[in-house]
Amino acid sequence: MKSTFYLLIIIVTCAATFTSCNKNSANPTPQQLDSLNAALPKQIIISSTTDSEGTTVTDNVVISFKYDTTNRMIQLYFDDTTNTNPYDVLAETYTYNIDGYLIGIKEADNGTDDQNLDQTYHVTFNRNADNNINYVAEVSKDGSWYDSIYYKYEPSNGETVITTVDHYYEGSPDLSGEDTLVYTYNSNHGLLQLADPSFQTNTLFTLNTNGTVQSYVTTTPAYNATVNYTYASGLPDGKADAFTQALMGKDYYLSDVLDFDPFVHSYNHGNDYDEVPFPYTSPYHISSANFKVVGINGNNNFTDNITDTWSYQLNAQNNVTQVVFNSSEGDNETIKLRY
Repeated sequence: MKSTFYLLIIIVTCAATFTSCNKNSANPTPQQLDSLNAALPKQIIISSTTDSEGTTVTDNVVISFKYDTTNRMIQLYFDDTTNTNPYDVLAETYTYNIDGYLIGIKEADNGTDDQNLDQTYHVTFNRNADNNINYVAEVSKDGSWYDSIYYKYEPSNGETVITTVDHYYEGSPDLSGEDTLVYTYNSNHGLLQLADPSFQTNTLFTLNTNGTVQSYVTTTPAYNATVNYTYASGLPDGKADAFTQALMGKDYYLSDVLDFDPFVHSYNHGNDYDEVPFPYTSPYHISSANFKVVGINGNNNFTDNITDTWSYQLNAQNNVTQVVFNSSEGDNETIKLRY
């Protein structure tokens, strides 16, 4: 259900000061962020993105953020660097309820295909009185069709099991199909298991003590995948990813919410192997991911070994100013952040 815009444009920030509040807040609202002593970047620059065939996909795209805490929204703008105005073309508007949860994402209708590649116009996160999601609906410009994901939350032995049913339309007014996914989160919002009963797929995650993903194993009828991660650093002061929490709201950790975060590394290498998106601004800096995928049950018994690496530059406040990604398959990407 993720918009094509989010897949192609991996976007950014421009400044505002939020009012501070309780320093111990685990999931801050946009108004609470400066209590975390973590700077928000003013801009993110996608200076280079190349696919495995050596084709430049994105080059020197600059996007700025405008924070409006009064109206509880964050707006993303394309920046034409030939002038001094950082807010040249409105791209997206994220809106939040009074409790700090994401309730809407709207693409600007600028009349150009590069702004709305999949004709998406608005995403709504419908929530109940407890701010749990009832459904997520992605509506086209003319309202003639939409994809929707319905949510069910169930507590289970100190964990939370969330079952989602995705109704997808694939550009047609007629329902094309549906898919059920079952997520299990621990009490710290770490994803422990993801199951897709329809496709007989199951993923089990092993977490580090700080909540980051150490590894996971995916089993399917066609292949099995094992993925291991290493990290360059983890800041000892417990610094939060203020930017991701500001943009995606209090339940930023949910997969269907994080799907709409354009500031993450998420590569499937053509086979949906990688189940874990990593925000650029995470204080726990992923340095490598090693994938091993083995075909089974007559699928040529293939074996794929893929290695991805990340390197970082930091400023004096330990904020990320540059991320360089490289894959053994030939994909590479350079992201720069301005504060």
